[in-house]
Amino acid sequence: MCTKHVYGIRTIIGILPAWFRFAQCLRRYRDTKLVFPHIVNAGKYSTSFVTAIFSTLYHLQIGKYIRVKNA
Repeated sequence: MCTKHVYGIRTIIGILPAWFRFAQCLRRYRDTKLVFPHIVNAGKYSTSFVTAIFSTLYHLQIGKYIRVKNA
């Protein structure tokens, strides 16, 4: 129960690997000016941010629903 309210920290830790790869892809694009594959890969890694954020929001909302339903 100690990790019950740390979704924000979990989200940030979960996003970090994708953030580093995203930044690396943007850096490679800046160095080479090649849209493919660098910008395409950056787009792929940016979807990880959206997935992690919506997953966190889902878990926060489902927790509220379960508490209200059981009350």
